Amino acid sequence: MNEKYQAAQRVFGKYAEDYMHKYADTSAYQDGIDAFCRYMSVEEPKILDVGCGPGLQALDLAEKLPQMKYTGIDASKEMLTLAKKNIPNGEFQQMDALNIDELEDTYDGIFVSFCLPYMSYEEVAEFIAKCRLKLKSGGALYLSCMMGDENHSGWQEKNGDRLYSSYFCASYLASKLVENSFTNILIDRMLSPNPSPESNTDLIIVANKN
Repeated sequence: MNEKYQAAQRVFGKYAEDYMHKYADTSAYQDGIDAFCRYMSVEEPKILDVGCGPGLQALDLAEKLPQMKYTGIDASKEMLTLAKKNIPNGEFQQMDALNIDELEDTYDGIFVSFCLPYMSYEEVAEFIAKCRLKLKSGGALYLSCMMGDENHSGWQEKNGDRLYSSYFCASYLASKLVENSFTNILIDRMLSPNPSPESNTDLIIVANKN
């Protein structure tokens, strides 16, 4: 686990309860979640939720895909403790998102909500390639992140906590998806319900593995 991910693990573990309450309202992201769910072609899809946090958007997935077989991974054991309470029928594992290629299963859908900001551009390219390997043919990938200039990416400090944040443009992520044989790429830009000085826009991308 690299330094950026270790920092995220510490910060999100420290503030897990606060995070769950602050981001409990997921209504702004329903269009993207709906698009992801429409790409499911089986009644009992196997879903991998990368950086699942406390399981807030897993609750949305469970409502829309009631027969799904859900696996959530996160670097923070505190987040996983909360997620297990929210999704009692799910399976959970503490692991680095960049190690998803070590998982034995393949999936009908991989859901990645705001995990990319804690990776570098090079790591995101590597991660998307690993998502392709872990998706079944025709499987769907959901990505969300903060949209912005790469030059704004870097270490940030607040209240004594240090966290790395990356900002992405749609063209970069779309190019990496195309390189990895993803098609039907849907891109949505929306005003963030939790804007930062560096970005007030969230980027949502849904795509199919060809």
